[in-house]
Amino acid sequence: MNILREWRASIEDIESPRDERARILWRRVAIPGLDRHSSRGLIMLAPLEAVQRPGHGPEVLHVVGVPVTPEHIEHVLWTAELTAAFGSLLTFAAGHRIEAFEEWPVTDQGGETIFMSLGHMSDKRLEAPSGGDLIEKLNELVDRITHLDEDSARVVLAALQLHYGACVLAPVSPTSAYMSIVAGIEALSREFGNPPHEWSAWDMAGRWDRFMAEADLSADQAEMLRARLMKDQHMRLAETFGEYASTRLPESFWTDEHFDWIYVGDGRGGHLPGYEQSRYHFSESVPTDRRTLKACLKESYRLRSQFVHTGESEVTYLTPMSTRKHETDPSVHADGAPKKSAPLPFAALRSILTSLISAELDAGTS
Repeated sequence: MNILREWRASIEDIESPRDERARILWRRVAIPGLDRHSSRGLIMLAPLEAVQRPGHGPEVLHVVGVPVTPEHIEHVLWTAELTAAFGSLLTFAAGHRIEAFEEWPVTDQGGETIFMSLGHMSDKRLEAPSGGDLIEKLNELVDRITHLDEDSARVVLAALQLHYGACVLAPVSPTSAYMSIVAGIEALSREFGNPPHEWSAWDMAGRWDRFMAEADLSADQAEMLRARLMKDQHMRLAETFGEYASTRLPESFWTDEHFDWIYVGDGRGGHLPGYEQSRYHFSESVPTDRRTLKACLKESYRLRSQFVHTGESEVTYLTPMSTRKHETDPSVHADGAPKKSAPLPFAALRSILTSLISAELDAGTS
């Protein structure tokens, strides 16, 4: 879906933000430097205040307003996708980073406007408090990594950096965040997994055997095709990715308890401390059958390859990959392979990566 094309088509007859048929979608953006920009056209832009965020140079917060239909203004995921699109357009137009914040302006009881963050919708755990044992956890992690052998430490650190990048990118680019998590799992799989060498080890072997039988290939022809398929680099990487993650994942992945976290306004222009919105286990949304899980993991790998090679992304605010929900067809082929599998959502895939990192740390320091 082209969100910009859809937006322009929906307001085709609207010439001014003041049109009574329009609602204004307001979003804050951080523009580097101290310049202040203003526009009163169809796309409105006005400066708010100069800020200095840690790790950034001076910036001026601006507010961008664009007209949308009454139906779209109520569609939180649609507006999130439009915000990300305008962030990418502003960044390209400026030639440098301009960050668009996925927030919702709320007027509190005192008449003040506060902006409630919506950028962590793909995994609401990302805004949860860290707890009082953060330094103890950090010290333990440093100690465990330094006791790994050199190759293991290099790969584990790469996976940790990709996980960090995904967490930072999640509020502004769900596609980039998802790709980083897939890359983190792949880095681990290429170091600690085992590429398939036997035809029977490949979970697609049964389907290809059926195809060869239906095509009436001779024994020699079938063997030549099997050999060619087993040499395919992409197939081997995807197979190693799915096999490693599905078999290395500890049972605790499904039984550990998680909770979503949310902040609300305090009625005085600020925020309350926050609260747990819901508790859940991944056994409720991620296949516990490891063969089915492997097929789902390979679908996630396919999404990454598809985006890298074609630019087509199925990971947006508007797709299930940005939620905790997961759907897969429970029916299977005669050989037990699932007939249809869905890619795993971001929250589940991120937990798979962190569980695999912990498993390799356990193995390397035990």
